[in-house]
Amino acid sequence: MAPLPARWGWIHWAGQGVLALGILLLAIGSVRLFFRNPQKRPLLAAVLAWIVAMNGFQFFWVPGIIRFRILFLPALIVWICLSWEGLPEMVQKWGKKRSPLFLCLILAVGVSNALGTIFPATHIENNRDIVRALWAQKTMGPNDFFLFAGSGDSITNVVPPYFAPRVPSRSLYGYFFGNPQGDFSEIGTTIDHTLRRGGTVYIEEQLFRKESWAGLAPNETVTVQILAKWFSPYDITSRLVGPFQYRIVTLGPVAIKKNRY
Repeated sequence: MAPLPARWGWIHWAGQGVLALGILLLAIGSVRLFFRNPQKRPLLAAVLAWIVAMNGFQFFWVPGIIRFRILFLPALIVWICLSWEGLPEMVQKWGKKRSPLFLCLILAVGVSNALGTIFPATHIENNRDIVRALWAQKTMGPNDFFLFAGSGDSITNVVPPYFAPRVPSRSLYGYFFGNPQGDFSEIGTTIDHTLRRGGTVYIEEQLFRKESWAGLAPNETVTVQILAKWFSPYDITSRLVGPFQYRIVTLGPVAIKKNRY
């Protein structure tokens, strides 16, 4: 459930209680169905494998992104139906008598998510990535170049092409996919060409902090020493602070010390 203001805290805890009870009933129903109905075992195993596989995918690829949860929603619905069939008859009768209460609690969970996540997400000012990208669109021009990390306390790598399309940009996170060995020549050449034609190079400040380099290196090949060599020919000429304390540094023409490419 989404976080709520303090006055709505009871909705949050009620929803957590329903969730815990639901998980317990799903587990009991699944175990009983597995041992009591061999014909349903393949279907039960299939939906559980589906759910586990998709959650494993989420664990390794952008954990917690809501849109990916939809991928296992069909299997979850089937699992709930199968588990209900496996519950003792007494529990089924008890649940049917109290179905209005459960519906109310489910509605409370929906209200919690609406107030804590859905409604705030409809306001663009609450989306850090989009606000920062729009700020970059206003601050930077088509003759400039913007280099950003693309992960962590940065703009998500796919956001600037959509919300700052006129600003040439590149995420270091995405660059490493095509250059896992640490070849910096493409970005280095872009930086040098931008400076020579009178443009400005904007780079996230974290890319110039040595303590951040270990987190930027994607593998053992791209070491802190390689990252230090990448940025050594350039000097910081100014600093900017954008929305959500987004700290950017700029490189001017005086930053060119030599052409390594």
